[in-house]
Amino acid sequence: KKHIVEWKEIPTKRLNSKKFAEKYPQIAEDEEIYMVTTPRRLIEKEIK
Repeated sequence: KKHIVEWKEIPTKRLNSKKFAEKYPQIAEDEEIYMVTTPRRLIEKEIK
């Protein structure tokens, strides 16, 4: 059996916060609805 690796597109539904804020400004102002995520990214740093 041969296997190949290929990209498969997986659509994900995410909330468009700009459109949400336009429709529901009062709710959008409520801090409780927001979840803070901290993604990590590799960066190059200059050593002084």
